[in-house]
Amino acid sequence: SVPTIVSNLEPVIRNLDKSFKTETGTVSIEQNLLFINNISRLDIMDIVDMNKNETDCVNSAFYCGYLNNECKPNGYGMIINQNNDYIKGYFEDGLKFVKNATCKISNIKYESEVLNSIPDGNGKMDFLNGNIYNGNISNGFQNGKGRMVYRDRTIYDGDWNMGIRDGYGEYIDGDSIYKGEWKQDKKHGNGELHINGIIYKGKWNMDF
Repeated sequence: SVPTIVSNLEPVIRNLDKSFKTETGTVSIEQNLLFINNISRLDIMDIVDMNKNETDCVNSAFYCGYLNNECKPNGYGMIINQNNDYIKGYFEDGLKFVKNATCKISNIKYESEVLNSIPDGNGKMDFLNGNIYNGNISNGFQNGKGRMVYRDRTIYDGDWNMGIRDGYGEYIDGDSIYKGEWKQDKKHGNGELHINGIIYKGKWNMDF
């Protein structure tokens, strides 16, 4: 019988807010102290409240860095919100584009360009659970061609569709290698399973 390869589902991101604000809710004293501490350690140039019209301090996001004549982030800087999510890099016309960016959003660390406050482009994602992704990123998700090294050292290298393995890909789990089609994060379609020099060819139906 063909052994089943367990699928490693990814956490779903996350409802990224393009204004880089947190949702309204209760914030503990410890969270406020951590936020204030992070702000106090930003030593660049200007600190600007990005939500001057907001009366709810829970939605605060601060930018520290260089500004253009319209007081928009422009040049090297960092923006951080009340959740201690941050985007750091070279800003162009506010959050429309940030190049050479490093970010932490919803416990996922990114190294990529940022479009409209969301990671987008070729780069790297470090997940809280230890998974590491290198490849194309769209709207904060793995999308297009990319390689994921999971915390259990299994590897998927292939096509992604908004965070889901979908298309053609190779999955390595110790001595077994699956090469073939994927659908909705499962092996589905034509594929080959290589185990200790033996090749099983056939059609898979949602991992079976």
